[in-house]
Amino acid sequence: MSATGSAPDRVLYVLSKYPVLSETFVRNEIAALRTAGVRVDVLTLRAGSTGDVPEGWAGPFEVARRPALGVVVSSLVWWALHHPVRLSKLVHLLLVLRGRDARLALTVLPSVLRPHIGVRSVHTHFGWRASAPCLFAGLLLAARSSVTLHANDIYVPTDDLPRKLRRFDRLVTVCDYNVAVVRGLCGHDVDVFVVPCGVSVPVEPLAPVTGARVLSVGRLVPKKGFVDLVAAMAVVVAQRPDATLEIIGDGSGRLEVEELIERLHLTDAVTLSGSRPNGEVLDTMSSASVFALACAWEDDGGSDALPVVLREAMARGRPVVSTDVAGIPETLDGVGWVVPSGDVPALADALLEALEDTQEASRRGTAARERVSQHHTLRHTAEGMKRVFDMVGERN
Repeated sequence: MSATGSAPDRVLYVLSKYPVLSETFVRNEIAALRTAGVRVDVLTLRAGSTGDVPEGWAGPFEVARRPALGVVVSSLVWWALHHPVRLSKLVHLLLVLRGRDARLALTVLPSVLRPHIGVRSVHTHFGWRASAPCLFAGLLLAARSSVTLHANDIYVPTDDLPRKLRRFDRLVTVCDYNVAVVRGLCGHDVDVFVVPCGVSVPVEPLAPVTGARVLSVGRLVPKKGFVDLVAAMAVVVAQRPDATLEIIGDGSGRLEVEELIERLHLTDAVTLSGSRPNGEVLDTMSSASVFALACAWEDDGGSDALPVVLREAMARGRPVVSTDVAGIPETLDGVGWVVPSGDVPALADALLEALEDTQEASRRGTAARERVSQHHTLRHTAEGMKRVFDMVGERN
């Protein structure tokens, strides 16, 4: 409750698709805010997959469906009578954005947003499909609008992204590296909030794992660098025949990875386990000797910014080996191994050091867990977003 004893602070998340298993960080952020006492309404433009997530995992959310014509007309009339200025601002923004998403703005949102009148802030993730609808919702609800920008949405931006970003009241991103990128898009004097994608930290430290079991997790797409990781494992296995690699995830690049595994005669050492629920991933991570993710820059400039899975491994005290892409060094500096992206020999050397120098691996794993505990938990995420929403200091 707020300090005055009124209803909880209330925000609305407008998302392109929810829930999405590969975007667990969005669900975790919402859950962390709800745990902190913030009422979070979730409006998604498309229903995500619920078949591969545990029941109730996503929490309550609403799918924005197009209403019947009569409802559309009556809703527009209602806004015109009760909030004509807000409606006119919406129309003006549509003109600024050259009519993009006009059908959604004028047929769906006026009806589905009426129950959300009273929210203080409207937020979205990514500068893609839901960014304009978030702006529209902010105007109709007279609420502050904000967006969290991640990776390819700003590394490979659409032509209209700078125009949209200048309309948001708050710009948020997930790592320090991205601040300069965002400012390069919409002005070097703009304020950018950095809010970590936090993770849950086990209460008790996990014991180091002996052996030579390497784990990697991610979609099988070029920016995850699995081709480089498998190539590096060929070097590792030549020196440590007991070393194994398990890759959890699936994607369009699976065939290429499978063919490389066969060509390098690694079928006994490398396993592709496919996609699995987050809980199973974390259980598997807890029993790994080393966690590795060989992130890479794609030809068009796209990449990850700072994969949350790295922090999940750090929270479990796992020694982490990764690359110097985007924001990864700022979270692993001094507590993990960071090698140049695309440098397979350097990647192999780092994996071997992490597997063979167990004392150093344990030291770095412990330091990584401490860093996450102090700076990158779900509580830090909730507190950061409350600052974005100007809710800090308003609770007992």
